[in-house]
Amino acid sequence: MDETRDVRFEVAPDGRTVSGILRRPAPAVALLVLGHGAGAGMRHRFMEGMAEELAIEGIATLRYQFPYAESGRRRPDRAPLLVSTVRSAVRAARELAPDLPLLAGGKSPDDVHGTGGSPATGRARDRVLRLSPAPPR
Repeated sequence: MDETRDVRFEVAPDGRTVSGILRRPAPAVALLVLGHGAGAGMRHRFMEGMAEELAIEGIATLRYQFPYAESGRRRPDRAPLLVSTVRSAVRAARELAPDLPLLAGGKSPDDVHGTGGSPATGRARDRVLRLSPAPPR
């Protein structure tokens, strides 16, 4: 049976939490931890459409907010908090679906979701995915 539910998880040592949405189709073959870009949050139509299309293919998603979006600010947080949020989302995903291989990525022109090119998940079988190209340098 397909499952969609709201979740919360801690992202910083000061106890800050953010919300997320777990969407798990049945059957699921993997879980994509899906971060939003700077222009819109996890409920943006692009993010919702991506979760819908991935579910059709058997890929679960955990969409989540970054702290700045959670509090309604438009300016992104500093890199250490962004990276901490991605890693916290991956930990939450691992707890929510320990049976599924993880993918980590998002709609971002920088490397926050990949955390410097090494898998944010910390497991060799997991992968990083970027949904938009990096800007020219």
